[in-house]
Amino acid sequence: MVKKRALLFMAASSMIHAAEPVVNRADHLLVPYKGTLIQVMKGTIGRHIEQQTFHPGLIILGKKEQYKLQQATMGDRARVGEVSLSPHNSIFIKYKGCDSASDDDTYKPFTSSIKKSWNDAYSRKYFNCSILTVVEPGIEYEYFVDDMPRQYGYFPTRVTEERNIFIEPEFFGENALEEAKKDLAVCYDNALLTGSIMLGQTSNKTIAIDPLGTAVGIPGKDAVQVAIESVTEFIEYHPHTYALIQLFVKKRSDFALYKKLCGPWLDEQ
Repeated sequence: MVKKRALLFMAASSMIHAAEPVVNRADHLLVPYKGTLIQVMKGTIGRHIEQQTFHPGLIILGKKEQYKLQQATMGDRARVGEVSLSPHNSIFIKYKGCDSASDDDTYKPFTSSIKKSWNDAYSRKYFNCSILTVVEPGIEYEYFVDDMPRQYGYFPTRVTEERNIFIEPEFFGENALEEAKKDLAVCYDNALLTGSIMLGQTSNKTIAIDPLGTAVGIPGKDAVQVAIESVTEFIEYHPHTYALIQLFVKKRSDFALYKKLCGPWLDEQ
């Protein structure tokens, strides 16, 4: 599956490289790919909602990140990849003063010993379109073994296909990161597919996706790679499903990586 995804992404990259960008600016880029526009916008969905700079048909958010903005919790490990409809068409966002700077690339793990209370660090915003949340994988970064350095830890609850039995594997180090990235790809696939079903026969379907995984322990460079691979693979298998797929990114380094993945020919206009 990993090899197949990599081959598809290589093919997707070559086709994107062959196309001309519609927009390529310091704060966003817009790339046509097989009948769908892929737009990368610098900033969070919450900030763009406040500024009324976009009007998507559907919004996708990470459920664990939304939990994290309301209370000090690890969220739900047992249902990674599950997509659900937000009942109030609302999202929680950090107050501007509580957010880190866009050039702050300090890795922030999703730790099991959350020391900072998030209860005073959010506001609730309502939007006039449907909102889906997907349970994204969260990686911890702790001292799991005595006399050993801190390392990644990923502890999902999964269901075996053969006997429908719950299992709780433990992954550490780079293996933890790789397993979490696989589950993150499932999140994008499920969100895009569920979104297309929800929008039904709507013409010119548009979907906006917050950066999944980056707020719950997945390093930005890995989250960006999974996002662009998953989106291009979805378009490969479901061409013309969406007219526009919007991806949001906060960090300057992550935005630069999107540009790199979309092709070295993306020069500033």
